Amino acid sequence: MIPAARTLEVLVEQPQPAKASVVRMMFGPLGRHPPRAEVLVVDRATRKLVMRVPVDGPAAEAEAAAIAAIFRADLETLDERGFLKRHGRAHRHR
Repeated sequence: MIPAARTLEVLVEQPQPAKASVVRMMFGPLGRHPPRAEVLVVDRATRKLVMRVPVDGPAAEAEAAAIAAIFRADLETLDERGFLKRHGRAHRHR
């Protein structure tokens, strides 16, 4: 079994703030707001996004909330197919 860490990588990023628009101003606090941080699983070879998990807290909380830590631990112990099956994607398009 080849660990998924050889082909996949976990990143924690802060997405760009949403652009101001008339619709966003009309809805104000009732509208959808983007997450403050995201945990991304990326293919090492092609740099394609495999999974995205939004986190409502800051990037430090995404690390501390164990989402990224769980992903990294599973990348070391599971193969790629097992990792994607456990975390929501049964297959990956190449």
